[in-house]
Amino acid sequence: MPTINNPELNIATDPLNNQSTISVTAEVQFTEFEVNAMNILGLSYTLHCRVFDKDLWDVEPVAILDDQVFPRETGAPVSSNEHVLFETVRATSDLRTHLFSKDQLLAKLELENEETGDQVVNQTRVVAKDLTP
Repeated sequence: MPTINNPELNIATDPLNNQSTISVTAEVQFTEFEVNAMNILGLSYTLHCRVFDKDLWDVEPVAILDDQVFPRETGAPVSSNEHVLFETVRATSDLRTHLFSKDQLLAKLELENEETGDQVVNQTRVVAKDLTP
C-alpha cells in the first residue's frame, strides 16, 4: 500500500484584498510493485485534497483543491517518492467560520487506487489562523 507522509498545511492571508493562499504539501511513497504497475501496466492513483474548518464537534469543508493523478500528465515515469503540492487562492471570507476566535483549519489527503477503489488517508495538523478582516 502507498503512504502519504509529512502532510503540511500553510495559509498566508492578504487582509487588504480579502484573499488567502492555501498550500498543502506531502510526500507520497509508492512500493516498487505499485511504481511498476503505473509505469508499465497503466495503473493510476488519484490524490484528493480538501481543507476543513474544525469546530468543537463539527468539521466543515471550506475548500476543495484540484485532484492530482499519478502518473502525471507530463508523461514522466512515477518514482517511489513523489512530492506533491496543492495551492490555491481563495477569498478569506469563504474560509472563515468563527467570528470572534481563530479558525482551526486542517487538510485531509486521500489517495485512491483507480482500479480497486482502495484509499489511503492522512491529514495535516490543525492550524489555528485568525481570518477576521
